[in-house]
Amino acid sequence: MVQGEGWTRRESESDESSPRLARHASLNLALGRVDAAIRQFEKLLAGAPAEARYHNDLAVAYLERGTRKGRPFDLLAALRHSRRASLLAPDSPAAWFNLALALAAFSLGEQETAAWQRSLDLDGSSHWAEEARHQLLRITQPTLPDRWGEWRERLLKGRGLSGKEVAALVATYPNQLRELVLEELLPRIAEARGTADTAGTMTELAREMVVQRGDRMLADSHDVLLARGSSDPQLLQAHRNLSRGLTRYNHQEWLAARQLLEEAATVLRRARSPLADEASLYAAICLYHLDVAASRQPLEQILAGLDGERYPSLVGRLHWMLGTVAMGLGQHEQAISHLIAIREPLRRGGGEDQAAMAETLLAENYDLRGEVERGWAHRLLGLGPQLARGTPRRRYSVLLEAAQALMRRSQADLALVFLQEAHFSATRWGEPLAIAELLSYRARALADLGDVQGARQAADRALAIVAEPGGKVQKRIRGQALVSRGLAHLAGAPAQALIDLGLGERLEAATRWRNDRTLIGVATARAQLALANAVEARKNLRRVVQEYEEMRSQAIETPSRIAIFSHAMEAADLLMELAVHDEPPPWAEALSWSERSRGRSISDAWARRGPVLDPRSGSFVPDLLARLPLDRVVVEFAVLPRQTVAWVMERNRLRSVLLPISREQLTRDVEKFRSALKGDSASTRELGKLLYEQLIRPLRLPLNEEGRMIVVPDGVLERLPFAALFNGERKRFLIEETVLTLLPTARLLPLLTSGQQQYTLSHSRRPLVVGAPDLAGTGNASLPELPGADAEARSIASLYPTGILLRGSAATREAFLGALATADMVHFAGHVLALEESLDAGLLPLASSAGSRHEVTAAEIRALRLDGIDLVVLAACRSLAGYQPGREGALSVAGAFLAAGVPSVVAALWDVDDRTSPLVMLRFHQLVASGADPPAALRRAMIESLQSSEDRLRSPASWAAFAILGS
Repeated sequence: MVQGEGWTRRESESDESSPRLARHASLNLALGRVDAAIRQFEKLLAGAPAEARYHNDLAVAYLERGTRKGRPFDLLAALRHSRRASLLAPDSPAAWFNLALALAAFSLGEQETAAWQRSLDLDGSSHWAEEARHQLLRITQPTLPDRWGEWRERLLKGRGLSGKEVAALVATYPNQLRELVLEELLPRIAEARGTADTAGTMTELAREMVVQRGDRMLADSHDVLLARGSSDPQLLQAHRNLSRGLTRYNHQEWLAARQLLEEAATVLRRARSPLADEASLYAAICLYHLDVAASRQPLEQILAGLDGERYPSLVGRLHWMLGTVAMGLGQHEQAISHLIAIREPLRRGGGEDQAAMAETLLAENYDLRGEVERGWAHRLLGLGPQLARGTPRRRYSVLLEAAQALMRRSQADLALVFLQEAHFSATRWGEPLAIAELLSYRARALADLGDVQGARQAADRALAIVAEPGGKVQKRIRGQALVSRGLAHLAGAPAQALIDLGLGERLEAATRWRNDRTLIGVATARAQLALANAVEARKNLRRVVQEYEEMRSQAIETPSRIAIFSHAMEAADLLMELAVHDEPPPWAEALSWSERSRGRSISDAWARRGPVLDPRSGSFVPDLLARLPLDRVVVEFAVLPRQTVAWVMERNRLRSVLLPISREQLTRDVEKFRSALKGDSASTRELGKLLYEQLIRPLRLPLNEEGRMIVVPDGVLERLPFAALFNGERKRFLIEETVLTLLPTARLLPLLTSGQQQYTLSHSRRPLVVGAPDLAGTGNASLPELPGADAEARSIASLYPTGILLRGSAATREAFLGALATADMVHFAGHVLALEESLDAGLLPLASSAGSRHEVTAAEIRALRLDGIDLVVLAACRSLAGYQPGREGALSVAGAFLAAGVPSVVAALWDVDDRTSPLVMLRFHQLVASGADPPAALRRAMIESLQSSEDRLRSPASWAAFAILGS
């Protein structure tokens, strides 16, 4: 239950800025039309960013959609907007109520409790107050860790337990019991300090662990101790050393702990106790903290000699550490294979909270590779169990990892929320180094938010705790604090920033800490630029890009290769800015940096068919220009923070133009234009004219109706319908001036044009035409029916005598994939789902079929080899839309077909009209069937539409959504 619609209704009546839109947004939210409500509240906030009621209701909408669809980005947005609402309206019970719900989604219990209490303090009598009391009662009940403390004391005092109590303990606290037995109970038994009840309870615990978990570690260790302990003083000493080593381990005294643990392992192995492998594992972890690479071999040796069925928890923890080592060495694919392997053994041996560690580690791994939403999906799975059951140290660790993930994506406001929750756990843990680490990251977050004074104060407090570097952990945390203070100094004291960043980097490097290297490299370059040292700045930026190039080359999965370079985007942007401001500007070098940072996944896919030009080569630009067809002019854009760069490429000729429009301004203008187009606004031509003047006229392009203009867009320009830009001088749309196509990267053009052939007449075609798949009985059944799409498919299929028509219930996944094998053209008239916050989330919904899935995903399409298909038409809403990681280009379903080898893909930028779209598509196919190539055919169909006698066809809203991706 959330509070939103009622509060907005009461207060929006006095809203003089957009009262009608506010009422519509509130109504859509009340009726469950969450997508529409989100769009409307976002629009309201764009005009009134400090209106608490809009933030509150937008939080409600995001929370609803995120919960219903399992979308972590929506839940994060809900947390951001509910927090903002509570700051803007601190006396609003609704704001605190919804903030509590958002905090609950991430199991942030301490702050959730405070938010519920604040909501009750402000409103103690409404029906919402009852819900708040219920939630407050739930969250303030003793937690599992709290109750474990009671049982722990009872076990240590040697009080006997009943068989029922032992079974309940093993079911609820398997990992805590394992640690207690290893660290305290077995040593007590070894020293004969335990009571008879302690020994009996130990026997019962070990036996129950075998029965419930199938883990024999405690039972076998106990058996060895009972059989040999009284006659083997070395074995007794080994148990004492194991306990002492684990105590030193918990205090992060790695050298001393390792020595004790290795001594214990030697004796325990001689006695054939499985505790030898436990001791060796912890000794290897100590080595990991001293030398990451050196720890791999001992871990692999332990795993190789282990009986996984007998000791599942140990197997899981070994894979966990091997995955962590691989991550530390930047070997992410190896890390994933180990981390996936730990789930089941940890669940068997240690319970759900142990298995949840796998989710947190996978989240961190995916985040570091740039697969952010994938990481948060795993993180959400891991947060709840670990925060509910974990020790203060474990809770601190997972919360800090989440905060770090948010900061890597410049979400410092949300990072502060997780850091605050982590502070509660660190205080309970009582570890000063943890407090220092938190202060260091708090300083970093505050610096990102522009609170320079707060950032310096937090960093100085952290440095006071770790005044001397000391051991490896102290060095790392002191290094992090220095980096954080350097970031705070960056804006006003670049010389001091360089000192702090340099010292911090050296300390971190001494501990082999890699996570800050990109951040430090870019920040150092910015400080050097502020001090007019462009030469050293370039060196740092090139190093950042090179490191990520190397990491990308190791990635196996396509989503990883897509996302991984986005981490270096800021460095690539700075290198371009430096290049274009040199005198004279090295435009070819700047173009090479642009090409290195875009369209990588599609280039990788096309490299299977032939050599793709490498932008790292010194001859890249001359080779590209020499291979451009004479009738093509290529315009590549790079949208930088303060300006936009355009390169104009023709055969053996390169020109560059600096356009004085910032990323922020261009984003606003493009979104206004799209809104006007989709709403068929009277301002369409004026906004189209504005963008033409900003983007096209300054380029002095040699446009003509016989030539081709190929646009390589960037950022928000991926969303721009270039065809509808309006030349005010000639009173013509851009599509009337030339043939237009889009490409994600210019280096793909030589491959696309080298294999072009004459388009054949309809009687030689073998098209696959899909019309309005019947979605009843599938997970997509709630999508609206498309009667126009069915009629469109039948009309188009009639143009091609030898084609295959799949309609309604016949349009199944099996039929679709099977027909692709023989088709040379595809037309899909149906729904395309595009999730614009997630990698590879686009899909084609298809009809129900027994024993099969009901869709084909973008990832599956990308993996196909469709070299025999020369044209795909996706006459579906937003089939060109998709997630945009950096300069990769929109990861759309259309892009997936291009990656699969289709040279021309027609798709839509936004929701198309089911009444007018079929008319445009039918005319397009009539022209293709007569032998026209797709770009010329689409241009002709668009021009005929805008010259139509029907108003709805003349409107750019009916035809400008379509574009061709490819050539």
